[in-house]
Amino acid sequence: MRVTQRMMSDNMVNYLNDNREMLAKVQEQIASNKQFVRASDNPSAAAASLTLRSSIEINQGYLDSAHVAMDWMTASDFAVQQMDSLGLRSNTLVLNGVNDTHSLDERRAVATELNEILKQAIDLGNTSHNDNFIFGGFKTTTKPFTGVDTDVPPDGMSNQVTYNGDAGTIIRTLSPGQQITLNINGNDSFMGFFNALIEARDAMLSNDTPRIVASMTPLKNAINTASMAGVMNGARQNEVTKMIDRTTSAQLELKALLSQKEDINLAEAITQLNQQESVYQSVLQVSKRAISTMSLFDVLG
Repeated sequence: MRVTQRMMSDNMVNYLNDNREMLAKVQEQIASNKQFVRASDNPSAAAASLTLRSSIEINQGYLDSAHVAMDWMTASDFAVQQMDSLGLRSNTLVLNGVNDTHSLDERRAVATELNEILKQAIDLGNTSHNDNFIFGGFKTTTKPFTGVDTDVPPDGMSNQVTYNGDAGTIIRTLSPGQQITLNINGNDSFMGFFNALIEARDAMLSNDTPRIVASMTPLKNAINTASMAGVMNGARQNEVTKMIDRTTSAQLELKALLSQKEDINLAEAITQLNQQESVYQSVLQVSKRAISTMSLFDVLG
């Protein structure tokens, strides 16, 4: 086969276009910091990248759910701790008030403080987080507890506390196959404490020593019940914390794998760019000479 000047020139143009495309590809990689911009550039790596991204997105959803659960439980923990403090104070007051040396006025003063504790306890039972009441079961938009004064005429002291929530259990999914209960049942955990406070307060007001003594055991039991709700909530918090740690570690590993699949080695890419530019400039020079030697007959073929 006879190799003409025209053929040589056409080959040079083809080589020039090929080198320009390769140079543009390296420049695009450096600009995007990615080994490939389109899936067609590297189908197998793109498929692996898509799988990794899907796993990262799923894990992030579980992490977001776990953080929501942790925030809710932290609010619950704070409220229960405050409730526990009120319980300890009320127990101390009743222990002091049972003393026969206390006068009627002194016991009425104790009753007044117990009534204030009852109000504070009801407020804690109505604790909300992000505009959701946390101790009312599924009824998160309704105040769980209401103090009612049924005396005629009313004396300004609630002698009954009603529970307006339900027994709903709020569940959060932390990971595939792992769920956790988010809420504390306010009725089971706190109603006993409210009722015990009312009885102890009324016993003090009536200046009835045997009644005061009888109120001590239910109060102590109710305080323990409220405290156990905090212990249970703390155990759940530990479980969520461990899950967050595990999932965060998994996220870091997945992102590292994704970086290996997608991100370029910048130093290597710059070296490749310099080499490609040198090749391109060489091809340009050679092409220029080849084209400059063509005659009119070469062009006409």
